[in-house]
Amino acid sequence: MTSAGGPDEVFALVRTHLLAIRPDLVADGVQPDRSMRELGVNSLDRLDVVVATLTDLGVDVPNDELAAATDLGELAEIIHRHR
Repeated sequence: MTSAGGPDEVFALVRTHLLAIRPDLVADGVQPDRSMRELGVNSLDRLDVVVATLTDLGVDVPNDELAAATDLGELAEIIHRHR
């Protein structure tokens, strides 16, 4: 992680929730440049991952901003901006 509380920390939390919800995923395949859709995660599981992450961080992010994320790294950046 490059800085405490930075986007890398948010990505790590997203990754933790993703692997908890979808333990069938290969952990090494969950990288910032991959999208949940690419990883085969359905829309309900994607929502669960995002909601769990936002809840853990105590932040609220507008849905349109979340929907604009094209990969996990972008999702982490967007969430980080609202911390």
